[in-house]
Amino acid sequence: MITWESRENPSFPQEEWQKLKNETDPITFAREYESKFVFASGRVYDELCKYGIIQKYPEGSIPLLYCFGLDFGVSDPTALIVLSFNSDGCWYIVDEWYKPNANIDDINYWIKHFCTQYQRPFLTVMDPAGGIARNSLVTEANAYDANKKLIERVTLVRNLIWQKKIFCFSNCTNTIRELNSYSFDHNNPNVPEADGLNHACDAFGMVIYHVNPMVEGKATPHEPEEQMNAFWAAKKEAGIYKGHGKLEDRIEDTFDEDNYDFEE
Repeated sequence: MITWESRENPSFPQEEWQKLKNETDPITFAREYESKFVFASGRVYDELCKYGIIQKYPEGSIPLLYCFGLDFGVSDPTALIVLSFNSDGCWYIVDEWYKPNANIDDINYWIKHFCTQYQRPFLTVMDPAGGIARNSLVTEANAYDANKKLIERVTLVRNLIWQKKIFCFSNCTNTIRELNSYSFDHNNPNVPEADGLNHACDAFGMVIYHVNPMVEGKATPHEPEEQMNAFWAAKKEAGIYKGHGKLEDRIEDTFDEDNYDFEE
């Protein structure tokens, strides 16, 4: 096999090269576009551990929709993770429930609790290996079986982390504990460890893998005051828009789940 850098093809645009470099995790970029024989190692989501643990949303970032990720466990913990997709185009892991030996009543109680605390989820993306529990969730869950494409999922999440589009609230202590330990398998390059602390990581990863393609590009980022368009500038002049990031004051089109379908 002979390989070479993508940009050595004279028809490959330099602009596309730079765009891919900015959006792609360096290990993936080196392997896919620079023709380097490299493998991922260490913590799977190492960059998120370094920059992505925050206490609250950044100023001007408003949730557009919520999703739940559900990874079932028996002797292993069950992880129910709450994520929001926000007006800045970023994903936020905002809450969690994490318990070994959980039963279906426990799971449904916490789904209802999070529906009350946040809102009914656009989807609850769940592990298809959940057995009979999958068919026993409350209707509020909007449950959907994940397609467990592990490598593709990890690659997407790593790319979004590299773009600084995923964050985790500091109150999600079990998720953070997993982020600090979830690692690639020493004997199987580029493949995360099959067992161990990966339940919360699986739960939020399944959500992002399935929902991100539906919402990508649908966000309305907060505009700096000096770049504010005429519509919102007039509202601020009239005293209607206070600059506090209220959804009704900033976003002309909120996300409408009725306009989006997911694959059966």
